[in-house]
Amino acid sequence: MLSLLKLNQKMLDDDFMATSRQLQHVHFSDNDINSSEVACYSFYKDVISTIGEGVLKNPPSNKNSNEFFNQLRNFTKQSSGGGIEPMLFGFLPHFLMMLVLIVTVSRVLHFILRRLKQPLIVCQMIAGFVIFLPWKKDKHDEYSKYNLFTWPNNRRLEEVMALTGLLLYLFLAGLKMDVSMVWRSGKKPAIIGIVGLFIPLLLCSFAYAFLHNFLNPFVKNQEKFMFFIVALLCTSCFPVLADILSELQLLNSEVGRLALSSSMIQNLLGWVFKAIFVALNQSQNGVKIGIMSVTLFFLLVFFNVFIVRPYGLWVVQNTPSNGNVRDVHIFVIIATMILTTLACDFGGITYLFGPCIMGLALPNGPPLGTALIERIELVASEVLFPLIFIIEGENMDLIAAAGQELRLWYWMVLIVIVVSVAKVATVAAVAAYCDVPVKHGLLLGLILNFRGFVEMYTLIYFKQGQVIDSATYTMIMLSIIMVTTICVPLVSTLYKPLHVENHASGQTVQQMWSHAELRLITCFFDDNPIPTLLDFLECASSSEAKKHTTVYALHLKKLEACAVSSFICHCNEKGHIKSEEMDHVHNHFIAFGQVKKECVTVLPFTTIAPQKTMYQDVCSLILKKNTALVIVPFTRKNSLADVETPRGMSGAFLPLVLEQARCSVGIMVYHGITRITSASHPHWKYFVGVVYMGGPDDREAVAIATRMAYHPCVYLKFFYFRIPSKSMNPNKDSMSSYNMEQTLDDEVIYDLQRENINNDRLAVSECIMTDVEQAMSTIHSLGNKYDLLIVGRRRGLSSSVINAEFEEGFDMFELGMIGDVLASSKYSKPANVLVVQQYNPS
Repeated sequence: MLSLLKLNQKMLDDDFMATSRQLQHVHFSDNDINSSEVACYSFYKDVISTIGEGVLKNPPSNKNSNEFFNQLRNFTKQSSGGGIEPMLFGFLPHFLMMLVLIVTVSRVLHFILRRLKQPLIVCQMIAGFVIFLPWKKDKHDEYSKYNLFTWPNNRRLEEVMALTGLLLYLFLAGLKMDVSMVWRSGKKPAIIGIVGLFIPLLLCSFAYAFLHNFLNPFVKNQEKFMFFIVALLCTSCFPVLADILSELQLLNSEVGRLALSSSMIQNLLGWVFKAIFVALNQSQNGVKIGIMSVTLFFLLVFFNVFIVRPYGLWVVQNTPSNGNVRDVHIFVIIATMILTTLACDFGGITYLFGPCIMGLALPNGPPLGTALIERIELVASEVLFPLIFIIEGENMDLIAAAGQELRLWYWMVLIVIVVSVAKVATVAAVAAYCDVPVKHGLLLGLILNFRGFVEMYTLIYFKQGQVIDSATYTMIMLSIIMVTTICVPLVSTLYKPLHVENHASGQTVQQMWSHAELRLITCFFDDNPIPTLLDFLECASSSEAKKHTTVYALHLKKLEACAVSSFICHCNEKGHIKSEEMDHVHNHFIAFGQVKKECVTVLPFTTIAPQKTMYQDVCSLILKKNTALVIVPFTRKNSLADVETPRGMSGAFLPLVLEQARCSVGIMVYHGITRITSASHPHWKYFVGVVYMGGPDDREAVAIATRMAYHPCVYLKFFYFRIPSKSMNPNKDSMSSYNMEQTLDDEVIYDLQRENINNDRLAVSECIMTDVEQAMSTIHSLGNKYDLLIVGRRRGLSSSVINAEFEEGFDMFELGMIGDVLASSKYSKPANVLVVQQYNPS
């Protein structure tokens, strides 16, 4: 790769040399060009003449390698009409090569280092430095000034494109921030964020005062450097934390949410620090200029709060439901963002304020936030933004840093480490004061020490402003990479969101006492499965049974156009329901709870989380509430409508719930047929069939169905499929296990019949399975006869003989073999199916 880069450089040098010689002999008459064309021509002539002089100092030696390039140059001249070669022929290969290099190297490094749990941002920063290593042989080497990444007359294309990507990236980062989280999160994140900022700030100030005289020869501007240390080491950057936590799949964890809320507060305070710094910096050119910069900052805030945000809200209100935002609104917002950025730059304040404040002002989430992210994110994040790491690597000078005294290395690294350790200790102490576990407090401090591109660009800004030199920049940059490289693997290794140290062990319905309270979670993505879920709750919560049921209605919403996940409890401490931020889908459960208030309590919840980690909120709620059952909806193809009913997100997170949940899991397969629950009607009847073949899951299914037997409108029938002992393997161990399992299965049916001896609505049908065809025929015949079919997901030892036969044509692994057969839509009136998996602590 290096030889190819050098060959390409020699080709470009030859091309620039030839072009410069041509331009020096080209003349135009006044009739041929106007004044603007003369100015443009003069500019390009000066640029290429400058490049030609630099190239002639180091003429390429390999003549044969330029033959192909000359032919290609002639071809481009002919394609452009035979005139001067297009300028794109010079910088386009540069740009494409830079883009391919930084993306490829960073992805390769990430593929290698992710086994060490290193995030992508660390790999990108390392890639920017690694790419420039071959070119930085000597700081006095003239050839290195004209390497692959240098553009004529120091007007580098990559810097312009990288800054454009940075502006768009910061705009999207502000758009994904939910400022209302600052008020909704309560006092805990505010205390942790503020104290976690100012205590390390004081320690940093003391450390700087102690090292003031020692650092004086190496730092050119003491006051600026002080503000630089404050902004860089004491604040936590929200976009960096959000990206790394998303990569670690900790966005919707308890510590992750607390860290994001605290970092958001620190981020806002950090912007205040930067605004003060910019004002003080501008005041050196006059007090009026400093006052003007502060005034412009407040005007920018006023413009975004009272003009941009109302416009965004108006766009959201006028966009139809499930409709797309009009292109003209996207254009107006992007154009306004560019204009505010230019105004900030011309007004003397940093241009980074413009996109960040405008992103914060616009409403996040669908439809506007989602539309903006869909239009911008791919180009900004994957194409333009990685170029910022080219600038980072270009400014690093390892040779200059290595030539410094060892004491300077020691003190620079010590400052970074002391502030980082002080931040961890402070955050842990404050978190303990706020009743956060000590381990979580330490992990929170480590997360708030994550560093990334914001700190990196702040370093570049001060280096280009001659606040620090290349050696100091390199040392601090490497120290920051070192801190992030250490903190991220520690958090990934030590923090397990579903750790059950302080929670009760998992429960099952079968283990509960017959009259104990049943606590269960009903999950739903939309209102389609609600009638089926309410029918099930109606059957399982009869007032005549004197068994109380607590229902946690959990609405699962995919996180869109926002970096902060949310877990919202719509009840206060006294149990009163709060209507704020509650969706209409909760109203059905709340109305059900009011009708059945004697025996049912409904508590509504909402989780907004990434699809791949949504299961963590479900499992966390199971641990907190010590529930015995969680119901997850699942859809199949509706043969009546002959259309594919959307499965929602259940297919993505359902296997993780089955694996991680510390309670029994019920998969409610519904067929998209909406029916209003009418249990109050005197003639309402609900027919439930239970397929029982034995095993832990089938025994749990019987335990759930037993609670339905008390409802006066529910008619239950159990189909007990038994396998003769002669069909089993004659092995002694197998027969012993079979007999033990068969005894447990028989006891469940015996207890069921004994408790319901006078219940005419319950029947047990025992079927001896002589062959698989008979069992399949009986199971298929149940699809049209019942409103709900209940079956275990996994088969026990007593029915293992038929496992191989059922595996033929097995479609949905989540539903199990029998559940997949029952859930198929090959019926004129398909029944809803509840597939049960019993929790097994082993």
